[in-house]
Amino acid sequence: MSYTDLDMWLEHLERGWRETQNSTYVWQAMAQSLHTDPAGGSLPAWCLEYLRETAAEIADTTISVARREISADEALAHTNEALGLSRQGYNAYSNRINDERAIGAVLDVECGRKRREDVHATAKGAQRIMRRGKRLYGMVDKTSG
Repeated sequence: MSYTDLDMWLEHLERGWRETQNSTYVWQAMAQSLHTDPAGGSLPAWCLEYLRETAAEIADTTISVARREISADEALAHTNEALGLSRQGYNAYSNRINDERAIGAVLDVECGRKRREDVHATAKGAQRIMRRGKRLYGMVDKTSG
């Protein structure tokens, strides 16, 4: 089996998932894998693990609604939590935007398009963003060791 752009992209998405537990990385990996292999035989194991856990949580929520243990509105909130998209104080989409900005900042600095001090208004903020971006991009952070 040859190493492809898809493999590299899936590695990036898995790294994002492992670093952040943001499920948008999983959903993007599944969408890309299913686009490439509509039968679903190429879904990465880490995506199947997420699906198993999420499916079980949603099934349990469905049973709770049927037993009238929770309302349909509560079930919707449970489902969003099970999918990893939102919970109190957390929005997966907003966090993903911040992840992509951090990666972009690292690439801008590494390619010489920006100076490190231009990444954020404070040096501490710039350091935090750069560290996060390097982890997500799979680079070793030279400032942390």
